Amino acid sequence: LHDIRKRLGDRVSISLLTNGIGLMRKSLNKLHFLEELDEVVFRLDAGSQKVFNAINRPQVGVSYSSLVNFIKRLRDVVEELCLEVTLLRSLGISNTSSWELRRLIETVSSIAPSRVKLTTPIWRLPNGRKPLTRGEIMEIYRIMADILGWKRLDFDRPRSRGRISLQTHDMRTALLSILARRPSTEDELLIMFDINPEELQNTLCDLMNEGLIVQEGEAYRLRRCEIEDSS
Repeated sequence: LHDIRKRLGDRVSISLLTNGIGLMRKSLNKLHFLEELDEVVFRLDAGSQKVFNAINRPQVGVSYSSLVNFIKRLRDVVEELCLEVTLLRSLGISNTSSWELRRLIETVSSIAPSRVKLTTPIWRLPNGRKPLTRGEIMEIYRIMADILGWKRLDFDRPRSRGRISLQTHDMRTALLSILARRPSTEDELLIMFDINPEELQNTLCDLMNEGLIVQEGEAYRLRRCEIEDSS
């Protein structure tokens, strides 16, 4: 980052979009590189541990409250600390029900970010998840604006994402990269990547046989290295 900033100066704005989970594993004194960024945007899509687990599917042991407290601690490190909130609904758990939305707004308010961007996906989602209409988004926008102030809110309805086309030799690397960030089901991986379902299943089986990933229920995740005490 220092070299990039030195070469380009203030001609470009450098931002980081993150779910924060990877950064949580580092101590604050190893996060000073964040000071060189113009903006750090944390994804925060839930107001409770239950909805956080359902939407973000973090690895086992990741606490929602710990993540929120970590983001708050970074306010002294990051000049422009922002949040991106993706609003969606499903037949089961949603982050837009009255109770959950109230919890989410309370959490956002307690973090006191420089800016909050509201968004909703428009591509096909697994598990019955659905995007909100523009009218529904704007209603939530007005509710949040009354609490946070409209100058700190932004609304972005993203364009539909195309799937990523992979060559066979790239597939293993891409899958491991995705599963290192978050557990995913076959349906979710098929949405993200333009690959044949049978080819995906074969690659996942190969990675499991090699001990690189494990399956928990319907989701696959990167295998965590465990050090056994041999004493």
